[in-house]
Order: sequence, then structure tokens, then C-alpha cells
Amino acid sequence: MDTFSDINSESAYIYQKPIKEPFFNKSSLNKFFVVGIALVALSGVGYTTVQLRTTQNVVSQASTQPAQLIVSASKSTVLVGEELTVSILINTNDRPITGAQLYFSYPDEYFEAVEVTNGSFLPDVLAPGTAAAGTGFITIGVAESLAPTGSGVLATIRLKAKKISSKPVEIRTNNEKTKILTSERVAIGVISTSARITIAR
Repeated sequence: MDTFSDINSESAYIYQKPIKEPFFNKSSLNKFFVVGIALVALSGVGYTTVQLRTTQNVVSQASTQPAQLIVSASKSTVLVGEELTVSILINTNDRPITGAQLYFSYPDEYFEAVEVTNGSFLPDVLAPGTAAAGTGFITIGVAESLAPTGSGVLATIRLKAKKISSKPVEIRTNNEKTKILTSERVAIGVISTSARITIAR
């Protein structure tokens, strides 16, 4: 029990009133302190989890980002009987790569394949280049310690014009089959631009 005294100038009247235990007593303060620490700790775990998930998403997106291929011809117009050199170039989007399995197509009605060779970007030939009946492929690579980034020539195709074309014909990569291997041993797809060639008399 606690006592509250109301004193006037003439007499003192004592009024006794039970007072509840303060809300923030020692026991409740201890409980509040423990709960507060737990909430802060859980908040930190949640924040760390969000950071981790965000980082994983960024890595995942980077891993699946396709490489860019450009099919570039030495000439836009050739004569019947002339040879044409077509290069397949790559932009890795700053990802180190260690291998490439390239598939490409050309109009067999208008061109005869002469030779398929690797470029300087991935110097090791893992499967020799071949081409027939309008399709071809080559598999190339490099040691992981030498994995290049940036842009360069993956492969070169020599074609011989067979007949006149009434409109430009297309030489392209087969993006569904073509795969690029990164230094993280992740196979990524490609997007590409094709070359268009006119065959004249």
C-alpha cells in the first residue's frame, strides 16, 4: 500500500489508496529488453535473407543472359562462281567463356560450303567444322585459365556461289542448337543477327 496525502492549511486528511505496481518495473523491463533484442535479431536475419535472395537473383539473371552472335559476310554481293567468307562473331557481355558449339545454316540452292574453321577467340578445335546440304557446325574451346571476354571471331565459313539469286539470301546461326559455355560451366543461349547476300551474274 502507498499513501497519498492531501494537506490543507488547517488540518491534514490522510487518504489511503491502493496504487498498482508500475508498468515498467524491473521484471517487465527485463522482458521488454529481451523481446526487443529478439526482434532486432530477427529483423537482421530477414534483411540478410532479402539481401541473399537479391544477390542470388542477380547472379541467376547474369548466368542466363544470352551471348550475342553476329554473322558478318566479307561482301554483300558476289558473282556466280566466286567465294565468300562469312565470320561468326561473338559479344560475351563481359562473361568469360570456355567453349562454343556453333550451328549455322545457308541456302544450299545458292551456296556450296568449301570450308569451316575456328577463329582466334576460342583457338582449340574440339570437333572439326563440317557443312553439307545447307547446315554446318563446329565445336571450339579454350582452357578455363585463358577464358576470354568481350568480342571476337568464333568461326569462319567459306562459301562458293552457285547460281543467281533474285533477292538477298540469308546465312544465319541456329540459335536453338547453338550453345556457349561460360567459365562457371553454365551453358547459355544466344541471340544473333544474320548476313544477307545477293548473287549476281
